[in-house]
Amino acid sequence: MAENGATSYGSGTLVDVRDEFGLVVTNWHVVRDATGPIEVVFPDGFRSLARPLKLDKDWDLAALVIWRPTAAPVAIAASAPRAGDQLTIAGYGQGDYRAATGQCTQYVAP
Repeated sequence: MAENGATSYGSGTLVDVRDEFGLVVTNWHVVRDATGPIEVVFPDGFRSLARPLKLDKDWDLAALVIWRPTAAPVAIAASAPRAGDQLTIAGYGQGDYRAATGQCTQYVAP
């Protein structure tokens, strides 16, 4: 994604594949300043331009439609996490990719 002539990176998760399209969920702040095309790149090298389908600033979520990737989607939980559930977060926090796993302490909705 281009941001004031620069390229910025973020992470996302493929959550659905139907017909010839895929659905990637990422954070709103990852795509909010995009002025050019948004491109999604998978670890196996698959690349697709993405079209924002739904953006939600309050929840910091973005749903992007891409061409059908070769990867399988990740299943989405049927319910919100509860205190004590194990959760893993991943992303490019301060420029470096990292992941952290721990227990959910509370669930906060905007």
